Amino acid sequence: MSGDDNYNVGGDSKMSSFALTYELLTSAEIPSVDKPNLLAKSQSCSVNSQSPHNRTSISSDENRQTGLVSNPKCVVDSVTWVVHLSITELQFFECNNTTKEWMSISRVAGGPIAFKYQLSNLLYYKLIGSDLQLQFVTPESGHKYRLAKTIRISGFASDQHLYQWVQQLDYIGMVRRRPKHLEFIVNPVSGKKDSRKYFSKTVEPLLKSMGISYVKHETERKGHATEICQNLNLASIDGIIVLGGDGTANEVTYGLTDFSAKSDRNSHGLKTTTRIGIIPCGTSNNLSYAVHGGADRLTALLFALLGHSVNVDLMTARKPDSDSLLGIAMTMIAYGFIADSIKESEKLRKLPGTLGYSISFLRSIQKMRKYPGTVHLSMAGPDDITPHNSPPCKANCQHCRSSPEQDPESSTQITLQESKIFGLQIHNHPGICELAPRGATLNAHLGDGCMDVLLTRDLKQKEAIAMLKEVGKKDGQNLPFDFVEARRVNRVIFKADESNQSCWILDGEVIETPDIVISIHKQAVPFFGRGVEPELSTLKIGCMKSFCSCS
Repeated sequence: MSGDDNYNVGGDSKMSSFALTYELLTSAEIPSVDKPNLLAKSQSCSVNSQSPHNRTSISSDENRQTGLVSNPKCVVDSVTWVVHLSITELQFFECNNTTKEWMSISRVAGGPIAFKYQLSNLLYYKLIGSDLQLQFVTPESGHKYRLAKTIRISGFASDQHLYQWVQQLDYIGMVRRRPKHLEFIVNPVSGKKDSRKYFSKTVEPLLKSMGISYVKHETERKGHATEICQNLNLASIDGIIVLGGDGTANEVTYGLTDFSAKSDRNSHGLKTTTRIGIIPCGTSNNLSYAVHGGADRLTALLFALLGHSVNVDLMTARKPDSDSLLGIAMTMIAYGFIADSIKESEKLRKLPGTLGYSISFLRSIQKMRKYPGTVHLSMAGPDDITPHNSPPCKANCQHCRSSPEQDPESSTQITLQESKIFGLQIHNHPGICELAPRGATLNAHLGDGCMDVLLTRDLKQKEAIAMLKEVGKKDGQNLPFDFVEARRVNRVIFKADESNQSCWILDGEVIETPDIVISIHKQAVPFFGRGVEPELSTLKIGCMKSFCSCS
């Protein structure tokens, strides 16, 4: 299924499901609470509902993973199971005389489980009368997530036992800071110009099914997304989700920064606590590849609704003699060849897909302009970690967590006097997109407080064409050319020669100022996402394909 597929999530008629009927075996670890009248509870009750109970009123024995267990009376398609709800998982055990022993082994040493669902992937639940319906999401190959088959559990021994399950499920929503109210900013002319349709066909039904309140805004002009964000009461919302491209996400990020402290040297003022989501509806969608591992729309939406977050570095640009911002960038800052191409492509925006970019790239190669200038680099530490040998950035990246904030003033300084610069690119993540399936610099990190600078010097036309072909291959190599110098830095100062100058591009925004200071602000912006996760194998250990949706 593609990311553009629509899903009916509002009713049971089109959702495959299987029923589990059982009586609760034990709740020894669960303190008793007053018996509620759950039958009167609304059917729209979801995992985002506020619970008056904290974690200690559910289960606190994390070492043994004790939880809510059923007796051996669970039947799914004529197969009998035991179901165990722990703090982290919903587990299905094959039922026989050794079931209790197996469950004990599983809690301690990962013993046999027929199949299981991670509660971090529970999207929502509903109470249907006295039954409990669970909707999970499941990972697929290609860095995609999809809606799993619904699980409907019936036959609870009492309302008391059902309420204990509800408590545990509500706790998951609180841990993940799952959103209850979202603002959506839809750019109707971005990319394929289908963002408005995708919102109404896919996003809106899922929000209503989960009981999430929302407000939709549509942009009408350049810079409108920034204006919208300036007028929002951020204290009353749980996040802003963009249906558009990298440019629209840039405008939202700019609108969320503190205007009273909008100085490049004031890192605190440039940080925001409001989470931003990006549902990729643009042309290149670099940012979506960085925070989701791909440009799949449904995956991006599900990550936001699940509450997953990853903090991303923010790049800023100013004039050398001023503290006022020229602009910000979340994906790439470029000068020379790339900047000329993107500026030229603005005239070709009506062409489908990336065709406009491709044509403008070819025109720039025909001209083969070179620009003189001086590049001052503040080198990022440690010295033995470079764009060539650093570990790639993955979900829950240890390198990003452990990297300290660095002071450019105390870093090693390097000055490069260049007479023929073909291109200068600065990335705070790999820069993966349709035109560059493996990115421009594969080992750049989302949140390490560093930038990867790619300096391309004088080269011939055939070399430029060979470079573009290599970058465009799915199995291509990064930085394979001697004329591309790659360095990891925490600041760039560029002084252009007056004889011949290009422009700067900040996430697609043209900046005509030739002299510039580019800084990095570590993990300044929280995004809905998980980073790039390892690719799944075709068969998952412990999964029963006849019952779960990974097949």
